[in-house]
Amino acid sequence: MENFKLEKRGQVSCFSIPSFGHKDVYHGFSTRLNKQENFVEILGLKEPLYYLNQVHGNEVIVVEDQLSREKNKVSSLPGDGLVTSLREVTLIMFSADCPILFFFDTEKEVVGLAHAGWKGTVRGIGMEMVKTMEEFFNSQSKDILVGISPAIGSCCYEVGEEVIEKLSGILENWSLTCYPNSQGKWMLNLKEANTSLLEKAGIRRDNITLSTHCTCCNPSLFYSYRRSRGEKGRMISFIGLRRD
Repeated sequence: MENFKLEKRGQVSCFSIPSFGHKDVYHGFSTRLNKQENFVEILGLKEPLYYLNQVHGNEVIVVEDQLSREKNKVSSLPGDGLVTSLREVTLIMFSADCPILFFFDTEKEVVGLAHAGWKGTVRGIGMEMVKTMEEFFNSQSKDILVGISPAIGSCCYEVGEEVIEKLSGILENWSLTCYPNSQGKWMLNLKEANTSLLEKAGIRRDNITLSTHCTCCNPSLFYSYRRSRGEKGRMISFIGLRRD
């Protein structure tokens, strides 16, 4: 599918997913050109805003009516996936190199976000999101669109043997997602690894929009934990459903 598209929304710049152009869904992936507080305020993101204590796992939290009444507690919950069918709420994820997976069921009108660093990837966070949507909302995988955000690319993401061992334990065609370098390490394509795992969960490849942007290679647009050696700074991913 077509790449993520950089666009100007008033005074802020963010990336969007062309296939998510449905009138009932709003979403975006911020750049470092915007301050976080200004980004949220200028875009007028619908409150309440839901986000998690991201822990590089595979826990998926369903935001439903009961949880929405406890919205001030949501940010303290550990997890790496958020999904909802509620309208006029906004799901939020933060990242600096890790892929963020955007989900939209066009038939059941369910949206979600997942944080998919290498630990979450090998723990199957993408597949857990699909499973949750199927079991909780009766979604069908054929109706689910996915966007995989800008993230560190195989050009910059060197990992050790232990990462490859874990990846090979969950993905049969793991060798298509990485290649060895001259230092005895591996260069990993996290976006492609998540694409393959989503296909394993039943998502059609032509329903997946894969960003080609590397966060580490583009310092003018993105924060990168690896490039800056831990310097603080995060991009914001958001998604929500408008009221009918």
